[in-house]
Amino acid sequence: FAGPSSAIDGASPGLGNMRVDAGSTSTASSTSVTRSLVVQPTASLTVNSGSLTTTTTQPLAIDGTLTISSSATLNLNTASMTISPTGALRVVGSAVSPAVVTGSGSGYNLTINGLLAARFFRFERMAATGVILGSSAGIAPVPLDVRDGTFGKGSSAANAVLFDVRRNGGHQFSSIVFADTNGATPFNVRRPSSATGEIAFLE
Repeated sequence: FAGPSSAIDGASPGLGNMRVDAGSTSTASSTSVTRSLVVQPTASLTVNSGSLTTTTTQPLAIDGTLTISSSATLNLNTASMTISPTGALRVVGSAVSPAVVTGSGSGYNLTINGLLAARFFRFERMAATGVILGSSAGIAPVPLDVRDGTFGKGSSAANAVLFDVRRNGGHQFSSIVFADTNGATPFNVRRPSSATGEIAFLE
């Protein structure tokens, strides 16, 4: 997809490879990608409704903007996705219809080295490494500064974590819920000693 704007619509279309080179592309139904998912630095991909599901074992690198909207789901299954320093992950739902990032089996690996914008969101069923906010990551301004969201249903492996905040710089996370099922995941948050700045979680 390389035009100013594109839309994927239909009854559960399946794609082997999905590449967005420029402009804006959106999904308006349930879409599956079985091999590679590429979003170039000047491009954006928005999951407007339904779900975008990956069943690939290839690493997924997002260099542009990936947006999960209200009532939409990104299902990574067991894939590994990295948001590069030029990229952005926007997980922005509503109070009644959160935007969801989920997985299956042993869970997905998600590392954010670019911008994270999130409000009314749910990250769940991630791998033991949790959702990683990398040392070079940025956080969007209020009200998309990672607030009003949930991390839950993580791995029960030893030393597993839901949210790994490696980002340098202080931040206050507001109204975050750690909804771990029966305390299965050993840790809610991990913060390496090498990270600079203080973080806090406020009600």
